[in-house]
Amino acid sequence: MIRKISIENFFSIKNELVLDFKLSKRVPDLEAFYKNEMGERYPKILAFFGHNAAGKTNILRALSFLKFFALGAVEMNKGGNAPFEPYLFDEESADQSTKFKLEFSIGEEVFSYILELNQSEVLLEVLKTKRSTYFKREGEKISGRLKMVKKLIGFIAEDVSVLTFCYKNKLQDPELEPVLNFFEDLSTNINPVGNEDLVNKTFRVNAIVKARLELKKRIVDFLKRASLGISDLRFKDKEIMCQGELKKRSCAYVYHRVNGEEKELLMTQESKGVQYLYLMLFEIFRALESGGTVIIDEVNAHLHAHVIKEFLDLFNDSESNPHGAQLILSGHADYIMNYLEKEQIILCEKNEFCVTEAFLLKDLKGLRRQDNIRDLYNAGAYGGIALEL
Repeated sequence: MIRKISIENFFSIKNELVLDFKLSKRVPDLEAFYKNEMGERYPKILAFFGHNAAGKTNILRALSFLKFFALGAVEMNKGGNAPFEPYLFDEESADQSTKFKLEFSIGEEVFSYILELNQSEVLLEVLKTKRSTYFKREGEKISGRLKMVKKLIGFIAEDVSVLTFCYKNKLQDPELEPVLNFFEDLSTNINPVGNEDLVNKTFRVNAIVKARLELKKRIVDFLKRASLGISDLRFKDKEIMCQGELKKRSCAYVYHRVNGEEKELLMTQESKGVQYLYLMLFEIFRALESGGTVIIDEVNAHLHAHVIKEFLDLFNDSESNPHGAQLILSGHADYIMNYLEKEQIILCEKNEFCVTEAFLLKDLKGLRRQDNIRDLYNAGAYGGIALEL
């Protein structure tokens, strides 16, 4: 579970932006909050709101970047283009490094992953708990308690993370494995190196869903409830042209009842809304099983309001979410606020220097639980709304 995030000099985020999601002891026990094995409580859902270009996506992109960079899915200097940029509206920031600090818990252990880098090299990388430092990498120096990692001095390229090297080379370390699993279980629809390849992702998802009947059943049941006219989902292996050669791929077929007869369509023939819903359901049900984190940017772009409400219910309900899975989303659909507690809402806005600022509503003084947050937000009581046009 993500407990806290610190971001500095990353796209529109210039100054250090810190978001701490831990709840105080004064907050009442509600089903919207998960109590971990240490007795601490965190929101199961976190929702970012704000006007256009406020920087909501950039905050979520930071989490996405950390996932992809830790698992080696991005290369900083590939083709001379890094998958991120510092704040570019002043020369000082443009020449400075970018910094992240992610605090997350796995069982009873709290980890901090610290990363400082520029567009060509890693300057600092640290993985530690409150009790010890797993590794600390500064330039070519590596220290810490993990003997295996210390042996990697001279083998890790300056633009690759320690976690990436271990993950890509399948270095078996029982102490690092839970951390790598944490990043693997962090699902996001934000790709830091370009637009998401919907077709190839669908093929990957199909292969997993086909092999897991219970997961398939949960997805089909949800699709039926969403009133899409869908009666079933089945898979057939077909030869598909991929990168100039024929490859066998598992294709999803969606079945509809029309005048008492069953009709089939390839998933790729369905609307973009159905395709995105299918992929989101895959990520959501997997997270609910494992206690992982799902990040959805612009959640209302392809989904009906009632579908979004059911997503929220799945995460808020302790029965469907027994392991404290997290849903982190952004969007412009302010009606979502009606389904959330104040501790679950983060507002974003840009100041006069085009710098993203963000804050949790729980940190505002005088905000009562019974207040109509949506109405007050639209009245401009908290900020984070568009300018008057």
